[in-house]
Amino acid sequence: MATATAVRAKPRKKIKAHEPRAAARPRVMPRRAIPRDGTRRAAEMFRMLGDATRLRIVLMLAERERTVTELCADLGAKSQPAISHHLSLMRHSGVVMPQRDGKNNIYSNTDLGRTLARLAAPLVEGT
Repeated sequence: MATATAVRAKPRKKIKAHEPRAAARPRVMPRRAIPRDGTRRAAEMFRMLGDATRLRIVLMLAERERTVTELCADLGAKSQPAISHHLSLMRHSGVVMPQRDGKNNIYSNTDLGRTLARLAAPLVEGT
């Protein structure tokens, strides 16, 4: 009478807590509750300063208030309609605010504009 030998599977090696697994997934840092509105607003502000002309305008207005004509003269080759368009975008974003003086608008940075200028100034001066 022939006896059948049972095929036994190799016993699994137990992984100790301190041993890394071969294909272990990297640990993911726990998510912090960052409101989407806050990140969206921050992205808009950085996008606003992504244009070199608007960044220069914010830095110039950090020094002192200026009219569109003064900004055009200080920026050089930029036309008055182009500067007015940039200022309009910045005004709607809350970076600058106009103050009426007769026929002219005198532009200055808002608190947000001053903060952005303070953050950007070391990066511009370092280049």
